Order: sequence, then C-alpha cells, then structure tokens
Amino acid sequence: MLEKRWDSDAGWGFPGGYLEYGDSPMQAVVREFKEETNIDVSVTRVLGIATNVTDKNSWGDAQETIGIGFEVEQAGGFLQKDGTETLDLQFVPIHPEPKMFVPQAQQTLHRIITENEVSDRPWLRENGD
Repeated sequence: MLEKRWDSDAGWGFPGGYLEYGDSPMQAVVREFKEETNIDVSVTRVLGIATNVTDKNSWGDAQETIGIGFEVEQAGGFLQKDGTETLDLQFVPIHPEPKMFVPQAQQTLHRIITENEVSDRPWLRENGD
C-alpha cells in the first residue's frame, strides 16, 4: 500500500513518518499506519534499510535520513485516508516500479522488490498471485 501525501505531488510514499521521542522504529510505524490509514498493524519483519544524504532539504538544511522498510500485517481497522496528511491510499502494483516522492523511499522500495521477490506475502506479488 502506498500513499499520496499533501506535501508532494512528485510520486508515492509509504505510510510512515518520524520517530517521536521514546518511540522505537516499530512503535513509530504502528502509530503512523493508524494515523495515516486508520489500519492497526503489527510488524512481522524488517525488509530493508536505506539512507539518503542531502546538503539541502526542503527547509534548506543538510540532512541524513534513514528509512526502514517493514513488513506489516493488518490487525484491525479499515482503510481510510486521513484527508489531511494522506490524500490517497492505494494498493499499487510493484511492476513497473512506482515513482516515489523522495529518493530514500525509492531506494527502500527498490530493495524490497529486488531482495524479497520470493516472499510469500501477498502484497509483494502483483495482483495477489
């Protein structure tokens, strides 16, 4: 599942966000999924880690971002965009590789696709095949 965010029309993004003080990465992804998609999830495994370094982010600062891709399972809730941060939610086919709105997300998605092709999890296969 990918999302269209309010702050970029350049491509897709993953449900997720920044860590809040005291959050583990797993707690953050569970919280962000609920906030952005209304779905309760549990983390099943780490799929990949990608980093991106830029000398000028959208605020004009140098920044290094670390993105962690998680495989999650739905534990409850129903799919509903929040309408503020998340403008659209879709199960997007992974072939051809969707255009992501930031380089770090593109790198993470590419690693998920190329390094987990044999996964038995339906969301990693096209059309649930």
